[in-house]
Order: sequence, then structure tokens, then C-alpha cells
Amino acid sequence: MKAGIRTCGLISWAAAVAICTQAPAAEKGATSAAPRSDHAAEVHGLARAPFVIPLRSGVADASNALPAQELMFGEPPVKLARNVVNPTLTAFLPETSHATGTAVIVAPGGAFIILAVAHEGDDVARWLAERGVAAFTLRYRLAPTPRDDAEFRTLRAQQMRKPKLLQPIVKSQAPISIEDGKEAVRLVRMRAAEWGIAPHRVGILGFSAGGAVAVGAATGYGRGNRPAFAASIYGAGADVTVPSDAPPVFIAAAADDPVVPANTSVQLYSHWVTAGRPAELHIYVKGGHGFGLHEQRLPSDHWIDAFYAWLIAERFARQR
Repeated sequence: MKAGIRTCGLISWAAAVAICTQAPAAEKGATSAAPRSDHAAEVHGLARAPFVIPLRSGVADASNALPAQELMFGEPPVKLARNVVNPTLTAFLPETSHATGTAVIVAPGGAFIILAVAHEGDDVARWLAERGVAAFTLRYRLAPTPRDDAEFRTLRAQQMRKPKLLQPIVKSQAPISIEDGKEAVRLVRMRAAEWGIAPHRVGILGFSAGGAVAVGAATGYGRGNRPAFAASIYGAGADVTVPSDAPPVFIAAAADDPVVPANTSVQLYSHWVTAGRPAELHIYVKGGHGFGLHEQRLPSDHWIDAFYAWLIAERFARQR
């Protein structure tokens, strides 16, 4: 299939991201990821320590690229990665005795210039692996930012004051990041046997900009990289053409999201249903944007339980 996502739907979203005071926006008063009340599955350990898998062997300029950077940023501070040139997957594999054979690629958000690699990445991947679902945090390629942290913070302040500064970045970077999402699906499917995964049970989940990556992979696939399912959590990029054989999709957002309006998720759901494809939509009354696995004691805290229940309903996970 040809790519089904168009970057024009991401431009207005870029402006909204820039005026947020957090990057990505973590709600004030939020705490770090915490255990959830979950009766759908027993919690178990991992088969092995998480490990990193290069996504591509021939990325342009990879030989001269400096390594990706990480920093704490925002209020409250969240762990971010930036200047990713060499995309990778960080694998979280479940114990063999409890593995479901399903895998989820997790794409964090961050306006295509940063990645919220903890509460929208590794924390989510670990949560899934502890419940029998193999998970892979995708660090997809990003638009470059200043190497110096102080210069980066100055740039972010400028983007907040002048949202239009992000528009050309999103327009040029989004297609590149989406290609990494497609490649991640292809790679995990190709090497599924190594990790105890069924190749026809590999899906992709994304947050905010990562939601655009997930939706791009779920609408622009070809032979060997069609995801079995997709999920968009307060995702950008509802301007899509949904193929007639698109995978089922799970969509969640908060009604009070100040960055990506909840109607974006409603539109995405409508596109899927209009195409005659399975879709499930959750709009929580409160939660804001960028909540990931931050526990806020708000309705949106339970999105991941709903997602797991949906995986059970779609027969990608099992109730224990």
C-alpha cells in the first residue's frame, strides 16, 4: 500500500505543540509511572534485561553521526532523547512461560525533535512485557537540535513563543520518522522467531507525534510490514486514507488536551469506521496531553488497562 498519511494534518498540530510549556506536556502534579490496578493479567518478570537493536544498517551519515542525547526537561521533568540519527528498538521480552506471542512497537512523542522515552516509551514497554506482550521502544529519527543543552532550551523557548517555527520541521521530518515506524514493523516481523513472537501478531502504538508514526505505519504498509493492529494515544495526524484491509485500531485521548484536540482522535476513528475497519475510541474527560504512564489520578490513567482489554478482545492477549 502507498503511504496513507499526509503531513498537512500535522502542521497545525506543530503550532499547538510549540505553545505548550512542557515538551512533551506532562500535567502538573503528575507523578512518575506507578503500578496500576489491573485485573486483566498477572504481572511477571522479563525473560532478560532490555537490549538494543539497530533498526537500519545504512542510515545516511550514520558513520559521522554523534550519539543521541538524553536530558531531563519540562515541569515536572521528564526524560527526553534528542538528535536521534541512528534509529533503534529497545526490546523488552516477557518470560517464555507467560508470553502471548504478540509484540507491540512503542513510539514515543515529542514533535519530531525529542522523544519522551520513559513515560511514553520504556515504561509502557515494560508494563506490556510484564503481562506477556513483547514490546519494543522505537527511537525513531528526529530533526536535529543544538548539541548544547542550554542552546536547546533556548530553541525550545523560541518555538513556544513562535509556533510557526515548528511547521517546516514537522513537514520535513514526519515522513522520515514514519518510515522508521514501518521499518520497525518489518524488522520485528522478520526476526519474530528469535524473540518468541508470531509474525502476524506484531502491532504498533504511538503517542502524540509517535501516534502519527503508528498511524502512518498502519495506513502506508507494503508486503512484509503490515502491522497486525495499531494504537494512537493523543496522536497527531488524522488526515489519512484508510486502506480497505487496514488493521484494527485503538484510539485514546483526553477531552481537555490543549495540544492535540480530542476531535483529532474522533476524526481518526471516523476515518477507520467509514473504511469499514474495526476501531475503538476512548475520550477521557480529563488527562491533558502527554500523560503516557504518568499517574495523575484522573480518568486517563486507565487508558493502558483499556488498551490491554482491547488486545484481549482482538485475541492478541489473553486474560489470566
